[in-house]
Amino acid sequence: MFSIEAADILPLLLTGLTAGVLGGLLGIGGSIIMIPAMAMLFARRDWSDQHLIQAAAMLVNVAVAIPAARKHYKMGAF
Repeated sequence: MFSIEAADILPLLLTGLTAGVLGGLLGIGGSIIMIPAMAMLFARRDWSDQHLIQAAAMLVNVAVAIPAARKHYKMGAF
């Protein structure tokens, strides 16, 4: 099992914020920023794994897609 240290929380929040802002402004996928940033942040961890990082990025995509799909459904764009 792994744990996130307190010093890792701020860089993760800034990475997520940057990915969200650039994704929204430029129309790019936030994973383009999240995956390399998380790989660099956690490169020295024993549990650091590319598959874990990609899975985390996919979970973020699901968390964004569900409210977006609900909004489109409510607006009649289904």
